[in-house]
Amino acid sequence: MRQVATIADERQARRLADYLLTREITTRVDPSPGGWIVWIHREDKLDQARQEVSAFLADPDDPKYAGVSRAADAARRELERREREHRRKSINLSGRLNVPSATRCPVTYALIALSVGVAILTGLGTNMKAISPFLIANREVKVEYREVSVDPADEEEGPKVRVPTLSSRSTGLKAVREGQVWRLITPIFLHFGMMHLVFNMLWLQQLGGLIELRKGRLTMAAIVLISAVVSNLGQFFWDMQAHGPEQWHVFGGMSGVVFALFGYCWMKSDYDPASDIKIPSNSIVWMLLWLVVCMTGAVGPIANAAHVAGLGVGMVIGFAPHLLRDW
Repeated sequence: MRQVATIADERQARRLADYLLTREITTRVDPSPGGWIVWIHREDKLDQARQEVSAFLADPDDPKYAGVSRAADAARRELERREREHRRKSINLSGRLNVPSATRCPVTYALIALSVGVAILTGLGTNMKAISPFLIANREVKVEYREVSVDPADEEEGPKVRVPTLSSRSTGLKAVREGQVWRLITPIFLHFGMMHLVFNMLWLQQLGGLIELRKGRLTMAAIVLISAVVSNLGQFFWDMQAHGPEQWHVFGGMSGVVFALFGYCWMKSDYDPASDIKIPSNSIVWMLLWLVVCMTGAVGPIANAAHVAGLGVGMVIGFAPHLLRDW
């Protein structure tokens, strides 16, 4: 807005405003210690308004200003009608622009689709043969034979038969070293139970969608790939230390990636307000509390190392730009 006049008498200020409105110049009149200030809304009307103000101040009693209030009232009603019509025909997109969708967040929704597809293929983790190609470590099955007495009463001297027994052990990262590098990522698509799948997909849609909307597909994809590799390797080496190198490592889930997305949003929310990535404080508390609860074992066997590794990766990626700026 631009100020075009200050008039001591309120009645004259209102008359000027009414007259300007009939000339398609919308105004606002405000009181001030020096009188009544007349503002115009549109900058492109400034020159025209100044000419009309000069003419009015030179002769405010000119007959052309008489009865102008009636015409101004009609102009206001017309403006209000146009505004109502505009609102009726307009669609408010402000909320929709913040809602993730498959077209606006293709990486996020592709991850959800792959996770659901793998869940169906593997029977939610119950089909061990189907989940094997997705695990970080393959397993080696051995057939061993042992001699068993036909007559239990004469175990030492009686006739014996050879009975086969199966045993399996982890091959470690042998498959990865031989070129099956997808195994560093594919465990994130495995889910063991419906609740495991639903919980991870809801958080993936919320956090992943937020990041993809604000930072784009490449950033989202990079965070997912890096956190998948780091969290899967973290859980693999943790299991090796806890259960031995020959134990077959059966773990999976999107939760390591989800914690990475959470860590990234957390850092952006606190240290980069311009990113427009906001995460409520109660969500931060809830996620950290859930991390601790999982560590207690109260909710069953959980890939806690993957959670911690993913959270750390996400926080580093989110905080690094802020740290580099300070350097």
